[in-house]
Amino acid sequence: DRPGRWLLVRVGATSTGARCAPATLSGLECDKLSPAGIDAHWAAMPARLLAADRAAGGAVRCVYVDSWEVGGQNWTDGFLGEFRRRRGYDPLPWLPAAVGLRVGEPGKAERFLWDWNRTVADLIAENYYGRFAALCRAAGVRASAQCHGGPFDGVRCAGFADEPQGEFWLGGGNNDALLLPAVSAAHLRGRRVASAEAFTTDAANGRWLATPAMLRREGDRAWAVGVNRLVCHSFVHQPFADTVRPGLSLGAHGSHLNRHAPWWDAMPAWSDYAARGQALLQEGRPCAQALLLLGDGSPNRLPPHQMAELRRDGRTFDLCSAADLPSLRPGPGGTILADAAPDGDAPPPAPYALVWLGADPWLTLDSLRHLRRLAEGGARVTGSRPIGSPSLADDPAAWRAECDALWGGGLVDPVGSPTAALREAGVAPRVVPVPVAGCAPRHAPLVACRDLGADGATFFLLADSDEPFAGEIELSLPPGAPDAAALRAFLFDAHDGSASPLDARPGGDARRLRCALDLPPHGSAFVLLRPAGVPLPPFAHPAEPPPAVLDPGPEIGGWTIVAFDGPGAPAAPLAVPRLASWSASDDPALRFFSGRAVYRATIPPEALAPHAGRDDVRLDLGDVREVAAVSVNGAPPVVLWDAPFRLRLGRIDATRPLELEVTVANGWPNRLIGDAAARAAGAA
Repeated sequence: DRPGRWLLVRVGATSTGARCAPATLSGLECDKLSPAGIDAHWAAMPARLLAADRAAGGAVRCVYVDSWEVGGQNWTDGFLGEFRRRRGYDPLPWLPAAVGLRVGEPGKAERFLWDWNRTVADLIAENYYGRFAALCRAAGVRASAQCHGGPFDGVRCAGFADEPQGEFWLGGGNNDALLLPAVSAAHLRGRRVASAEAFTTDAANGRWLATPAMLRREGDRAWAVGVNRLVCHSFVHQPFADTVRPGLSLGAHGSHLNRHAPWWDAMPAWSDYAARGQALLQEGRPCAQALLLLGDGSPNRLPPHQMAELRRDGRTFDLCSAADLPSLRPGPGGTILADAAPDGDAPPPAPYALVWLGADPWLTLDSLRHLRRLAEGGARVTGSRPIGSPSLADDPAAWRAECDALWGGGLVDPVGSPTAALREAGVAPRVVPVPVAGCAPRHAPLVACRDLGADGATFFLLADSDEPFAGEIELSLPPGAPDAAALRAFLFDAHDGSASPLDARPGGDARRLRCALDLPPHGSAFVLLRPAGVPLPPFAHPAEPPPAVLDPGPEIGGWTIVAFDGPGAPAAPLAVPRLASWSASDDPALRFFSGRAVYRATIPPEALAPHAGRDDVRLDLGDVREVAAVSVNGAPPVVLWDAPFRLRLGRIDATRPLELEVTVANGWPNRLIGDAAARAAGAA
């Protein structure tokens, strides 16, 4: 009944066409917005696999959802009804905006689209990740899920899993955005384990470059973010004989962790390192200092520079989503308490000193009301006043009234960054370098902390730099730990399980402890704080006194390589004047060799005489690439896989020579470079 030109819009829906990938048998992706989608997939695959597993005796304990890699989705049956129920208004008049047409006054269509995307994110959270977790529990298995990279709220979705999982890439730069949603969800929901798909690579950083020492460095950084279980990517089945090497890989991805790596015999030693460290990081409760709100958007994330600033300042923090606000409540002294999920398997986190409202300048009316409840209860709420609500459902007048109450009434401290908020609140960094007169200020080591209550605390410290860290530090104790004067401090080395007493004393106040820390570039250590009467972990043993070092280079007339193990190996025996890089050899057979070589040498009695009778002497092999297994006088070999490559020799008997056998293993790059050069020269 209105004359004029009309545009008729017909809106329909069809499959996105996204297919499961990477997969040998690729079918269509299931509907993530409806529980019917995951129900159909569960019945067709996981339920059948679990039934077969149970029939064979039952080994499967966990079912896992990998990262989101197949694009978005914005429709399902019943979507309009879900929108009306959740947003409180009819989306039909606004539907043309969903296909890119201008509707209504400027700004309103954008807020409708925000509501649309928020509804999509809600349905993914509840009907995909939430439903998946419920199906796992009904089947008697744990649920694990990676919840990043998709059109959803990562922290909220990860909170449904029994074991939230992030991921990190070798050479991937800042992996925090891939790890923190899982870590934070584990902390907020009372999950003991926050795991990570570890050591993933692209083509450039794969290429069989990984070594045990590299795994330690990259895994340490994930530990410092809050991860406490590494899930290695990848261990690809090798069905062929050992003559087919390097063997199968997962395309261009993964660190190729399998028996064909020449250094594979060192993996038990690295695994022991990881097991000791993760046992410590799974004890007690997490104790982040600040809780950072990611905002109401979807996807939502914190700018990397703000996370980096917090870490440089020695701070610890968690992220939270707007969906977490209802589970927060005011605590004593302005703190914020998080109520763990009823099905959690760990205590809730230690109280947060404050909540900071993040970098998103838009907050919904519902979020403002939860923040007002916290602030009026005495919780310390900080951050800038938002500029508006992103939702068309919110009443502008009610929204302004909440903002005026929060910022106009002095309930919120309008500080612009989380680091500044912590400083203004008088919260000491979790770790801070003690200033040295005349020296430039230093960045703090990266830190992760576990609060053991009356049993003390555990700190993990990482020098995440090409420069060493040496000097005194002050550790700010978590809320449940005894005062500094009641604690003993030990430096724990997860390489060998050794623990040595630290000269520690109270710092600036009773809640701070001062001690010395000496870390090499990219080095790490645990500081264990325990009151008298509380034992160290059962895998810890007293450290040996600082050793004397024996450099075998000047003491030995030369080495003999008595055997090689690897394709295209040079002929043995081969005399070499000193330990040196194979890749610098003039002999192409040695320069391009990948595999293992057995060196033998003798240290004469006269070279041992200055150390006679001592039992603290260590043999220093220098820079080993990549691992060495050292046998002294026929004793079982000891594997060295990370710097410094030093072996305790035991009591020195200077009446007889010291017979050394060192098996050195490198990686595949030498051989691959040689093969590439040969092909370029016309070889078949």
